[in-house]
Amino acid sequence: MVRAAQRVGPPVLLCLFGILCESYASPMNHGGAQHLERKRSIFKREVNCSSNQYLTNGLCCEMCPAGSVVAQHCNATGNKPKCEACIDGFEFMDHSNGLGKCLRCGTCDEVVGLIEEEPCRTTQNVKCKCKDDYVCLDPPCVHCTTVPRKRRKKKKFQLVKNKEFEMIPIRYPDIDLSGHIIDIADRMTISDVKCFVRKSNITPVIMDQILHDHLHDTAEQKVQLLRRWYQSHGMKGAFRTLITSLREAKLCALADEIMKSVEGAENGNTHAPMAVSGEA
Repeated sequence: MVRAAQRVGPPVLLCLFGILCESYASPMNHGGAQHLERKRSIFKREVNCSSNQYLTNGLCCEMCPAGSVVAQHCNATGNKPKCEACIDGFEFMDHSNGLGKCLRCGTCDEVVGLIEEEPCRTTQNVKCKCKDDYVCLDPPCVHCTTVPRKRRKKKKFQLVKNKEFEMIPIRYPDIDLSGHIIDIADRMTISDVKCFVRKSNITPVIMDQILHDHLHDTAEQKVQLLRRWYQSHGMKGAFRTLITSLREAKLCALADEIMKSVEGAENGNTHAPMAVSGEA
């Protein structure tokens, strides 16, 4: 045995080593490299920041406080970015955020019966109310309705008039979301999507059918649920419904992220911040 081993000279060992090296570098193992790359990609996407942080370039930066936005991102996880104050009376930001641009102040349109109750400040949008002899019959209020003279003295109608409703001084632009559904779904968890479409009057039967049709594919479940909601809702007001619903669910960071992504794509710049238009 020793003699046999001694016969295996350097050329044979080099040959064996070359075969092993070639087998590791062969195309058959490219799948393993792709799998590793996918795992790395998944790891990058699974970076989770705390509720008071936002994700940028793989870092979790502290959010800027209400009344300001990000002027320069942080350079290490957990650090604070450079924040810039909104212009009082022209812009506002009513929550902690990682946005790069303040929201434009809305207006109270007297043509539809609205007047200003509180001015726009850096930390809140303008607040509107109905003019005298106008009421809001369908909250949240985008416009007020005049009170017929014969009904102004009726107690029942006065109660409706005096009841406090949320006035809507701004309107989100009507954007066609059909080309953004996949990106929006990718940013939401399946729980977020289920909660959203359930509150948007998609019936449990339809939801169960979609979930069953894509039983082992959570990503496709999210896409199909959102597509069904969009088909049911229609383009008009859909963007506003999506963003305001996420904010009501205390998912402000997610709402901001989707706003930046959708508006940026519409402007041909995926990094552009969302700009909210005034009342048309």
